[in-house]
Amino acid sequence: MPEAFLSQDEVDALLDGVQGSEAPGEGVRADPVQAYDLLRRDPLSRAPMPALDAAHERFARNLASALSAFIGRPPAVTAHPARVRPYAAFVDEVAAPAHFNLMQVTPLRGNALLVCDPPL
Repeated sequence: MPEAFLSQDEVDALLDGVQGSEAPGEGVRADPVQAYDLLRRDPLSRAPMPALDAAHERFARNLASALSAFIGRPPAVTAHPARVRPYAAFVDEVAAPAHFNLMQVTPLRGNALLVCDPPL
């Protein structure tokens, strides 16, 4: 089966088109990225976050599976819907003594906070 190649005229036309335009990925974005402030009080910050809730549920299932293999019993792990609130308000609701574990969950960026409170 013969292979199809571009003629020299077609190659020159493609190269002329590339040289006359900007390279992909350069230039100004039409939609600038905006930082999301978790502490703002507008209705958007109180909107449901189904993607985050799905991630929480998946994490809870995987954590329950890993803990079950580790301790030899099925643990009760529940994922609550995501709520946006100040850290101080969250800490006030946790009964003492509680175990706070700050961890990295690869491949995600940032840190996660795992809290084990006394009712366990």
